[in-house]
Amino acid sequence: MNNYLSYLMEANLGLLLFALAYLALVQKEQSFLLKRLVLLVMLTSAAILPLLSFSVNVGVNENSLAEVNGYYLPGILLSAEKAAASPGGEALSVLTVCFCLYFAVTAFLSARLLLRLTALLKHRSSGHFIKNIGRVKVYEVPSTDHAFSFFHHIFIGQITDLDEDSKNKIIEHELVHYREWHSLDILLVELLQIMFWFNPAIYLLKNALVEAHEYRADELSVKKGEEQIYCSLIARLALTGAGYHIANHFNKSLTLKRIAMIKSMKQKTGWWKLAALAPILAAFFIAVSCQEQGESLVANQYPKEVQADIPTFKKMYPDKEFVYMELSADEARSSLGDGYILLKTYPVSEDKQGYLLASLTDGELFTVVEDVAEYPEGIQALYQFMSSNLKYPAIAKNKGTEGKVLVEFVVEKDGRITNLKINSGIGDGCDEEAMRVIETSAPWKPAQQRGKKVRQRMILPINFSLTPDAKSNAPSHATLVNDKFVIDSYQVKQVGNIKEITGIIKLESGEAIPGTNIVLAGTSSGTVSDRDGSFKLQTSLQSGEVVFSFVGFDTKKLTF
Repeated sequence: MNNYLSYLMEANLGLLLFALAYLALVQKEQSFLLKRLVLLVMLTSAAILPLLSFSVNVGVNENSLAEVNGYYLPGILLSAEKAAASPGGEALSVLTVCFCLYFAVTAFLSARLLLRLTALLKHRSSGHFIKNIGRVKVYEVPSTDHAFSFFHHIFIGQITDLDEDSKNKIIEHELVHYREWHSLDILLVELLQIMFWFNPAIYLLKNALVEAHEYRADELSVKKGEEQIYCSLIARLALTGAGYHIANHFNKSLTLKRIAMIKSMKQKTGWWKLAALAPILAAFFIAVSCQEQGESLVANQYPKEVQADIPTFKKMYPDKEFVYMELSADEARSSLGDGYILLKTYPVSEDKQGYLLASLTDGELFTVVEDVAEYPEGIQALYQFMSSNLKYPAIAKNKGTEGKVLVEFVVEKDGRITNLKINSGIGDGCDEEAMRVIETSAPWKPAQQRGKKVRQRMILPINFSLTPDAKSNAPSHATLVNDKFVIDSYQVKQVGNIKEITGIIKLESGEAIPGTNIVLAGTSSGTVSDRDGSFKLQTSLQSGEVVFSFVGFDTKKLTF
C-alpha cells in the first residue's frame, strides 16, 4: 500500500508539472499533430516514469547489498496481552479512510467506462449499416442526433435536415480520427482519469488532447475556400448532444473555439517552447527514477570484481577508506601490518593476488572483529536485564501495535554505550522504550581485534508481540529469541590459487541469521553473513579453520 501511495504522489506531481508546462509553453501552438504527441508524452511519462528505478551501480549482485549495518545480537521477544477493544471499535486512520474513498470512486469510474463501452457495442448491433470505406464501417443510428466514431466504426445520427454533402463532410472528419488512432488516445486518457480522478491536471490535459484531436480533424477535413460552409455545419450541429464520451465526436462543446481556429489557422510553431520541455521531462525522470545514487557510486579505479564488493563493505564500514593492492605473498607479509583490515583477496596471477583493505584509525568503528563485545556476565544476563526493565507501552497495547524494533548502538573501548538510535522502528512508544532500556544498561565488555580494544557497532532486535483477548494492564514478558544455528550448504572451492568458502547460516528452525561473525582463524580476514544468511570468503591459505560466532550461541569451527 505504501508503494502505491508513493506511486500516486509521484505520478500526480508529474501531471501537475506537465499541466503547468503545457499551459506555459504549448497551449497556443497550432501544430496540432505535434501538440497531440507532446500531450501523449506528458501523460505516459507521468504514469510510467514513477514505476521505473535506476541505479548507476553496475555489476553488484543482489546479495552483496544486504543491509548489514552492525553486528546483530540475538533478538529479544517482548510479549504482552492485547488490550480489550473499546465498545465502539477502533477509529480508522485518516489514511485508511482516504484509500477507501479513492478505491470506491475508482471502482465507480471503472464501472461507468465499462457501461459506455457496452453502449457503443449495442449501437453497432442496433445501427443500420450504410457502407464500408476501406476497413471503416459506417452506421446510421436510430433515435440519435449526433455523429461520432470509435476506432473503425463511424455512427451517423438520423438528422433529417442534413443533405448528403454535409453527411460526407462529417464522415471525412471522423475518418481523420480513425486514420490517426485518436480513439486509442481517448481510451488511454480515460484509464488515467480513473486512476488520477482527484487531480485537476488530468482533466486539463484530457480536454487539451480532445481539442487537439478536433483541431487536427478540422485541419485535414476543411478544403480551401470551404471554411465558411464547414463552420456553418459545425454551428448547426452545436445544439445537439453527445452522450458517449469515450468516442470522438464531430459536434463537441468546443464549437466556438473550433470555428475561430479554422478561420485563423497557421502553421508557425514556436520550436524553442517545445525544446524547453526536454529539461522538464529529464528533471522529472531523474527525480522519480534515479534513487539512492550517492551510496551506490563505486570508485572506478578498482577492477570490476572489486567494484561489485565495495557497496557491501561500505555498509559494514561506512567511515573507512578502502585500498586495493596487487602484491606477491612476500610483499603482502611485509607490507600489510596492523594498519589495515584485510577484507577480501582476489586471484590475479600465479605469483600475485589482489588485496582489498580498509585502513584503520584510532577511533575506527568495527562490525567484524575477532572477539565480539559482550554484555557483562554474558547474554543470559542481558536477557534478565531486559526482562526486568522492558515494558510494553500502554499506548501500543491499546492500539494493537506490534513488530520488530532494531536498536543500533556502539560499544566504545571503555564499554560505554554511545550513538544509540533506531535502525528500524514501529512507533507508539515502542522505539523510545527500547532505547530507554539499552541506555540504562551497565557498561559492556568491549570488542577486541588482535588483542586491542576497539569500538564495535551492534544491533539488538526487540520483537514486540501481543496475544489476543485480554486487559490492557496485563503484564509483559521478555524472552530470548534463541535457537541453535547451523551452517548449511558449506562448500570450499579451489579457484586458481584461491580457496573460495561459501555457505548459509541458519537457525535450526530454518530462519536466516544475518550478521554472524565469520573469521579465518589466526587472521583478521573475515566477513559477516548477509541478510539471507549467506556468506562468501576468499583466501590464499590452502588450509585452516573458519570460525563462526554469534552472541548467545556456541562458537563453531570448520576446516578447509
